[in-house]
Amino acid sequence: MTFLADADAIISALEDYERNSSAGKGSVIAQEPLGKIIADLNLPHHIRRGGLSGENLRTFIQRYLSTTTNLHHPAYMAHQVGPPHYAGALGSLIDGFTNNPMAIYEMGPGAASIEYAVINWLLEKVGWQPAPLDLNAREGREPWAGGVLTHGGSLANLTALIAARKRLVPDIWQKGNPGDLAVLVPETSHYSVARAAGILGIGRESIYSLEVDSRGAVLADRLPDALVRVKRDGKRVMALVANACSTAVGIYDPLEEIGKFCNRNNIWMHVDGAHGASALLSGRLRHYLKGVKRADSLTWDAHKLLRTPALCAALLVRNHADLDGAFEQKA
Repeated sequence: MTFLADADAIISALEDYERNSSAGKGSVIAQEPLGKIIADLNLPHHIRRGGLSGENLRTFIQRYLSTTTNLHHPAYMAHQVGPPHYAGALGSLIDGFTNNPMAIYEMGPGAASIEYAVINWLLEKVGWQPAPLDLNAREGREPWAGGVLTHGGSLANLTALIAARKRLVPDIWQKGNPGDLAVLVPETSHYSVARAAGILGIGRESIYSLEVDSRGAVLADRLPDALVRVKRDGKRVMALVANACSTAVGIYDPLEEIGKFCNRNNIWMHVDGAHGASALLSGRLRHYLKGVKRADSLTWDAHKLLRTPALCAALLVRNHADLDGAFEQKA
């Protein structure tokens, strides 16, 4: 009875919260100082004593909701994330209660199957070959695409560069970075790309900026010049990152032209579509991603435009073997 009663209290509070927010009551942001919020929520007491149930829970959830940014408010400008669909929130409840991780099939066969189906659906929208459902029939099949759901676009970008590095340097796990790797990145790219390069030990000096126009889109005709700069410095291009669309100003790079350049020069093309890949679902807007099929990998955030709770992103690859081989460890 405790679970049902507490769940009912939470759902009732959330229902009132959504109704008031949607009606425009209150403010969008209630950003009190950190110390005041900790005191108002009585967190030290709850951490020491526990017992967050019944009336204590009702009081706590009301106080907590008063500290939140009201995504359902009509004045909210969709900064960072959008309001999730209630079904996504219920999915989070089921996932949290069953605690079946999708990463390990024996621990979460249903969750793993949902991930597999969702990844295939996304791959079809890109125009790539989805993975076969009959795992025993993989041998002899044409190369198919693949992917994985990750905890946000930053991790997806990092995973893509790991896969790109492994393809260029197959023995990277045994011998480490060779020291001559470079990444081509537009100046308008999300900071997570440069951070991923730093995590991989490539170094800031090996990140070469691509020239952009006045809007912030990559100038495709200047790409050969960037490649010349890299080679002149004695380095090899590990990957080129394109935006679809850029986080700061929402500009899509010319993926078709960039893809042709990367295909000609055997360069891994990664598209950071965290914000804008969902245009692939629109017959009217998907032309913004023309040429994305030429990419080797694509980041696609579901918590940006697909109304899932944060954080949920997909890292998709044109050839599943690139992702399968990116990590060599066996648990």
